[in-house]
Amino acid sequence: MKIINDSIVNDKLLKEASIIINPTNPYMISGSGISRLIFQKAGKDELEKYCKEKYKTNMKVSEVRVTKGFDIPLDILFVQGPKRYDYKTLDEAVKVLLQTCENLLDFCIENNYKSILLPSLGTGVYGFKHEDVAEKVLKLLTSEQYKLLDIKFVIYDKSVYNFYKNKLEELK
Repeated sequence: MKIINDSIVNDKLLKEASIIINPTNPYMISGSGISRLIFQKAGKDELEKYCKEKYKTNMKVSEVRVTKGFDIPLDILFVQGPKRYDYKTLDEAVKVLLQTCENLLDFCIENNYKSILLPSLGTGVYGFKHEDVAEKVLKLLTSEQYKLLDIKFVIYDKSVYNFYKNKLEELK
């Protein structure tokens, strides 16, 4: 697992990966943040049309669905994560967030996606604070069961990137 300070839709990163993780809304339409960037890069109208035709129901929390990338040279794994504010306790919300991460990583293993571009899940409009999830997420991403995956944890914001880099060093 490597933490990278860059845009998740950087062409060089896209060429080095086999799948990109899209933290989506339940409707699989262009949203905000990372999801918006991925939709824009892939071709928003074409990707939304494809999702609407292929998937007839909204996504459930922790569900993953794969699509082709269109103008992105790799597949897109849509991930419906939990919203922090939908849970009474932080512990309950983090447990569901970690289960979502496990689901996407297991999907990648089962479907032979070896190199993954992964943003920080749930820390945008879904309300998780980096300080509340970083250690547990990093422990999961560096755990033995996912050692064979080439996980590129891509963080655009320099201060957030530094926070995760420091947290990872503390865990070593």
